[in-house]
This record gives sequence, C-alpha cells and structure tokens, in this order.
Amino acid sequence: MGRLVVGDAVFDECGTPTTVVAATEVVDDRPCYEVLLCDGTRFVSDGAQEWVTRTRSERTRELTRPAGRPSSSPRRFGPAGSGTTTS
Repeated sequence: MGRLVVGDAVFDECGTPTTVVAATEVVDDRPCYEVLLCDGTRFVSDGAQEWVTRTRSERTRELTRPAGRPSSSPRRFGPAGSGTTTS
C-alpha cells in the first residue's frame, strides 16, 4: 500500500474521488507481480488483486463511438483459477 492510509483521498476506476476505508501492511510471503502500464508506470501488485481492463480495440471504439452511446462493459481479471474473469 505504500504511503496510503485510511482517510486518504484517491480516485476510483471512473475518476471519481473516493476515500480509502482500509489498508493493510505489506505482506512479503504472497505471490506478487510487476505491472507495467501503457504510460510506462511500473508497480508491484499482489497476485490476488483484481483489475478492470479493456483491450486496445475496446479503447479505440470508445474514442470513435457516437456521443451518448454506452461503451462495452469492462472485463474484471483476478488471479488464475479464481473464477473472477468475466466478459
């Protein structure tokens, strides 16, 4: 969690400000993965972390779709075998 503490203001997946309601200490004995974002940002994430993702094609469609038309639903990915992958 780095320097985040309960009560800090952060942004949710839609860009809306939200408040941190829980934080845990760093746990060293769990599987972790380095995550690389398209802007070059790198960080380490717990293997059980779930992420909402979109493919390049989905992002392109969002940029080119007519105004007012809903975008496709993002997929949520979790650890392999967890059953949390949806489309």
